[in-house]
Amino acid sequence: MSLMISLVLLPAREGLRRIAIRQDTDLQSRLLATSGTFLSVFLALFTAIVNYYFYTDEQSTAMVFSSVAAAIESFSEPAVVNATRRELYKAISTVRAVALISSGAVGVVSAYVLPQSQGVYSIVLSNLTHALVLVVGLTSSSGGVSRVFSIGIPNSEVIRLAFDAVVQSVMKFVLGNGEGFILLLSCDETSRGAYKLASNISSLAARFVFDRLEEQSFAAFSRLQNDVPAMEGTFVLATKTSSMIAMLFSFVGPAYSRLFVKIMYGPEWESAGVPFLLSMSLFYLQFISVNGIAEGYFNAVATSKAVRGYSMFTFIVMILYMGR
Repeated sequence: MSLMISLVLLPAREGLRRIAIRQDTDLQSRLLATSGTFLSVFLALFTAIVNYYFYTDEQSTAMVFSSVAAAIESFSEPAVVNATRRELYKAISTVRAVALISSGAVGVVSAYVLPQSQGVYSIVLSNLTHALVLVVGLTSSSGGVSRVFSIGIPNSEVIRLAFDAVVQSVMKFVLGNGEGFILLLSCDETSRGAYKLASNISSLAARFVFDRLEEQSFAAFSRLQNDVPAMEGTFVLATKTSSMIAMLFSFVGPAYSRLFVKIMYGPEWESAGVPFLLSMSLFYLQFISVNGIAEGYFNAVATSKAVRGYSMFTFIVMILYMGR
């Protein structure tokens, strides 16, 4: 479900959000962000139809409602763009925290209330709650619907840049999830489970720490496009800050990974090699942190030609990675 939701939100969140944030005028920004929402809604409709015909009855209903949740969540993207351009970081963080807590509470309560055979619907209700809280909270904190959405066609240069950004995001999505196909083809079930567990634990740090640093750094770079010395100083400061935080995970985390896995998940996962994989994943955060800041800098200043060049580079890396 999470993979499908990520795919549905790909155009609005990964493809067009950054291009919309860096626009010179609010109108072009709103037009582009709203276009991303429509693309995500179209993808949600397509995945809902596919899931309806290719899954069993219970799975089909759950996947369809998850597609609906993703479509609803895509309507929060224009509000995120608007709030970021207005530097309402506290409002964004507050709404996201409320959405996360609310969805978790709904998921836990529904898991206890619903019969075990319908446990999958607790995830669906959790996703729907998360989407609805995000849309209502972010839209209201950004000034209402009229300040967030605009229907129309952006100018041709913006469309070209947006198209290149969407292509790039698709390649990154395939590259980022390519490990799943490799694990499926080359590893047994226990090894796949151990890798996914270690990866999910380390991704919590990336999601809650480094993603936020990358977002705010990108917003700062976008504002400082015409002030090169200030932008370079911001880049150095953001890189140092991100690297120092990553070092804390990379150097301290591995010493406690075995104890953490044993206490939280039991000796069976400890013997499956999760502590070693978790140590490597925490060390890998050092590279993720620097890459996130550098990518934010690139996306803030890149032209359409530069984005196409980067997409070609990503495509070559993707072929080499999947070819192995």
